[in-house]
Amino acid sequence: MKMITRGWPPVRRRAQAERMRRARVWRYATGPRTAAGKARSARNACKHGFRGRAAAQIHVLLRWQRQCVRNALKGQAFPPFPPLMRPPFQTPGNDGVRGQKH
Repeated sequence: MKMITRGWPPVRRRAQAERMRRARVWRYATGPRTAAGKARSARNACKHGFRGRAAAQIHVLLRWQRQCVRNALKGQAFPPFPPLMRPPFQTPGNDGVRGQKH
């Protein structure tokens, strides 16, 4: 029984390389050109949400908590509580609960 190997055989690999050299595909692969396109492509791998508004708020609170601990160890007063951002779904027309308007 013949074993199936992964990848292309050397003959096919050489033929494909020659086709790519003749087509010069790298001339057309330019990537984003505008600042907006470059910013969008820089976020391509960010699909986890750790850079969202809620995560930024958590980072602000953790920084404040770390400063509180440092000040407590030094016997100093706590820093003022940081201003928090409102949740993305909270608008002046509702109290933060989705779908309920007053």
